Amino acid sequence: MIGIGTEPAFAIGQRALLITTSAGNVLWDMITYLDDELIRTVRALGGVSAIAISHPHYYGTMIDWAHEFGAVVYIHTADSEWIPRPDPVVELWEGDTLRIGGAIGDDELIEAVDAGTLSGPLTLLGHVDDPVLQLRGARRYVAERYRADAAVWAGERYGHGRIRVAYLSGDLREHAVSRTLVGVWERHDRERFEVLGVSYRAAGASEFERRVERGFDRFIDVSGEGDEGVARRLRELEVDIAVDLMGFTQGLRLGILARRVARNSRISVRGSMLAGYAGWPGAGGCCQAPR
Repeated sequence: MIGIGTEPAFAIGQRALLITTSAGNVLWDMITYLDDELIRTVRALGGVSAIAISHPHYYGTMIDWAHEFGAVVYIHTADSEWIPRPDPVVELWEGDTLRIGGAIGDDELIEAVDAGTLSGPLTLLGHVDDPVLQLRGARRYVAERYRADAAVWAGERYGHGRIRVAYLSGDLREHAVSRTLVGVWERHDRERFEVLGVSYRAAGASEFERRVERGFDRFIDVSGEGDEGVARRLRELEVDIAVDLMGFTQGLRLGILARRVARNSRISVRGSMLAGYAGWPGAGGCCQAPR
């Protein structure tokens, strides 16, 4: 599997994945700029025989890619209304699953997850909808990258009155995640909860971004701090519930939660909890508390 992107990043930072198989290469998503150098590179890798797309954001140049490499573009009928440029190379399909190219079966996919040959949980989401297998792949990914003995919380009981909830994200700014959740942050019951925003990016200056900041009791910019430093800071703040809004998406910092800044077995002002929400639709596989 080979990643194809544009540097410097442009617009939403689109990335394509070229999956090489003995039955022909499959392009998963695409970038919008197709120049001669990229064409030569892809041809040297065996070209493209089939194109599959995860989201209409990537529809812009799919016909150009298909014509250049003689590929078929597979679009689900549910997304057909988003096709901006009808063309005979587009083939609509129905149902839950379509095998294209040299697609592997379920048994081979399980072997690939266990062997760690898939590039990560985000890639796995595009292959399977089985939550058990997604969790299996996520746990392997985390286990290979984060220490299991780096916990900064050791079971201490906190004495503060309100439950402290920290939302951790690089998207506490002009972003769909914040647009979705700003009303939630504003409406927390302040008699019962103290709400912290922990931002992986420096605060912006727009009116909406100022609203996001005001939605928290405390807004903490950790963009210049390492994972261990942030984890210890959250421990010193006696966070009861840490809510990750990134998962395995771009800008992830699971190294913070992997240090167990809070406990994930119950919600209590005497213990702590870890949770994921909004920004990641799959399994987390991270930060299991000791029993």
